[in-house]
Amino acid sequence: MSFNPDLAYHEPRSAPRRDPAYLRWIRKLPCVVCAAWSLKISGYYGWTEAAHVGERGLGQKCADTEALPLCVWHHRMGPKSVHVLGRKFWEFWKLDRYELIAKHNERFQKQQGKHAA
Repeated sequence: MSFNPDLAYHEPRSAPRRDPAYLRWIRKLPCVVCAAWSLKISGYYGWTEAAHVGERGLGQKCADTEALPLCVWHHRMGPKSVHVLGRKFWEFWKLDRYELIAKHNERFQKQQGKHAA
């Protein structure tokens, strides 16, 4: 089989949308798991991180607006964290990530609108 350059070419992927203001805002909020389950994780493990939890391609990060606040424990360090459980995380904690993403985006937009006025 010979090499066909037309088959080898593909359009470059566009980079996911970045929004540093949204990420700063997310990091100030409580962890969505801790809030839903009335948990209190203290110290370093309780710090909130912006967890990119939206859909993405292999080896890619989703858009910043698809990040949710998760404490270090639920984001990447705990045995039941999103980094350990992957897609099963949402089912395990009985949370709808898409609903949470939509609600956080709506809240952020409303707050941004207040500051712009």
